[in-house]
Amino acid sequence: MIEAQPNRVMYGKTLVQLGEANPRVIVFDADIAKSTNTYRFGDRFPERFFNMGVAELNMVCMAAGASTTGLIPFVSTFCIFASMRACEGVRTSICYPKLNVKSSPPTPAWRSRETASRTRRWRISRSCAPWPT
Repeated sequence: MIEAQPNRVMYGKTLVQLGEANPRVIVFDADIAKSTNTYRFGDRFPERFFNMGVAELNMVCMAAGASTTGLIPFVSTFCIFASMRACEGVRTSICYPKLNVKSSPPTPAWRSRETASRTRRWRISRSCAPWPT
C-alpha cells in the first residue's frame, strides 16, 4: 500500500526524480521552498535551483527565457500568486509563444472563482503541459 502524503511533499520528491532523470529540468521558486518542498530539489541540484524571492512576475518571465534555451523550468508559488501577480507574464511570455514551462502549485488554496478560473486555464493550456516533453 502506498503511504498517503501531502501534495507538496510529493511535489518536492517528484521534482527531484525529474531532475535526476533529465538534466534540463530547473526550478524557480518564489521564496517558499519550505512550504512547497522545492528545497529538496535545491538541496540535490543547487546549480539548477533559483530562489526568485517575492517576484512572481519576474520568475515566470525568467522561466520563459530559460525555456527558449532548451531548459525545462518549473515555477513554484502559491496558486493565488500564480494566477494574480504573474498572470500577465504567464499569458504573454509563456502561453502566447507556447513555451515549455511547467507550473503545478502544490497548495491550491482557491480564494475566489476568478482565481480558480485563471489557474485552471493556465494548467489546461497546451503550452503548460504537466510534465517535461
